[in-house]
Amino acid sequence: MASQKISLREFAYFDRQKIEDFLSGIEDGLIRESMETQRKHGREVKGEAGIKGIFSVGSTTGYGEDELQRLKTATDASLFQRLYTYLNAQQMIRFIDLADDETWGQIEVNEILEIKANIELSALDNLIDTVARLMTFFEKISPEKMDRKTKEAIVGFQMLSQESSKEGFNIKITTIKTPKFKFVATLPSKNIRVTKQELNGEYNVLCRVKKILKKNEKFELFSLIPGFRMDRERIKDFIKSFRNMPKILGKPPKVGDLQVGYPAMVVTPIAIYR
Repeated sequence: MASQKISLREFAYFDRQKIEDFLSGIEDGLIRESMETQRKHGREVKGEAGIKGIFSVGSTTGYGEDELQRLKTATDASLFQRLYTYLNAQQMIRFIDLADDETWGQIEVNEILEIKANIELSALDNLIDTVARLMTFFEKISPEKMDRKTKEAIVGFQMLSQESSKEGFNIKITTIKTPKFKFVATLPSKNIRVTKQELNGEYNVLCRVKKILKKNEKFELFSLIPGFRMDRERIKDFIKSFRNMPKILGKPPKVGDLQVGYPAMVVTPIAIYR
């Protein structure tokens, strides 16, 4: 018996709703196509019809209830494998582990990419989380040494850390071999399976291209108020407040840590995994 290659993936981010939507559209189309083909050959579809071993459906019209139920009860990994297998077989995934100007220019909006990438949170996201954790730690080991201002600062950083990732947060995705070319994305918190800090590192990102930034466009990698865009002067003033921070916290953030510009693309992640 010939062995089949099995892919074992550890998901850091998984948008199940998008995967179900894609599969529903794909497999409903396959059902309709198969039914139409069989009718042309003089046979009426009855009972259960199977399509290339991917699924079966006990209905003669549209996407059957049985298959919808299977989508809901299938595991995340099996659903992803079904979608990935179909997209790969149809050559609908562009794999990117490095890029050049020619490759970059060929990518189009709505195209599906699989990027071998390094994921980074904004430097300010990392800084806020680090400070919040350190201050909480010091509060636990020596609360008697904390004055009122320090306690207020602890509460402030804890609130800032929580609010900055309450609904989700933005990430920068760069190809490992050619970091000049950048991708940026917003990750809703409900789909994230690891801690915020664990997202820093190398992953495979399956995503869909949402927008290709023009030379004068910027993407806000970090914003204190979601949806609010600060101009460059306000960003500079905000960054100045971090100039004298202790070295233990790392390097102070720069303007480039808060915004990403050309060449860059905004993508919608489907799954992030190793």
